[in-house]
Amino acid sequence: MYCRGTCVTLDENECSSVAKLRDLGIQTGADLKHLGEERLHDLLGKHGEQLYRFACGEDGRPVEPVRERKSVGKEVTLEHDIRDRGEMERILEQLAVQVERRLVELGITGKTLTLKVRWSTFELVTRATSCAWGFQLAQEMLPVLRSMLSGLDEDKRAVRLLGVIVSGLISPDETHRARLVVTPSLWQDEHVEA
Repeated sequence: MYCRGTCVTLDENECSSVAKLRDLGIQTGADLKHLGEERLHDLLGKHGEQLYRFACGEDGRPVEPVRERKSVGKEVTLEHDIRDRGEMERILEQLAVQVERRLVELGITGKTLTLKVRWSTFELVTRATSCAWGFQLAQEMLPVLRSMLSGLDEDKRAVRLLGVIVSGLISPDETHRARLVVTPSLWQDEHVEA
């Protein structure tokens, strides 16, 4: 079934509704709208009223996103290709600060930090590293990003795009647990009797 030219999926328990509508030649939302709310109610009851509202573009149900965020990243395609390592690092710093801002806003960190580089030849290269307690702050990301960039910067190729991505997202509680370092005490619980 189509609603205003867009596919509308009906549940299997609505098969009799689908059959009735097909028998009437109803294939699109425009067909439903043309049939009218009253006629649809007579044919299908409350479900007919609901289909009519859908055909009119009305749907009061809350939107429930089904995807959970997998990563937070920022990238920039440069106006001109660059070869200067210092300029690349300044851009990576700006990107890391933007990624940090979003991670802090969401109250999350990520276990994996990825550097994304597109050379002027359009060849795409990524390098990633993981850390048990995660990345959130730009100051934690920058030394790692610089190191990954230096590993790529062998022949001073021109860069067209730079990106910073944090993935493997974890909650603040998980981050806190990962950062806890249990150090055994050198002092035993000794009971001193007076």
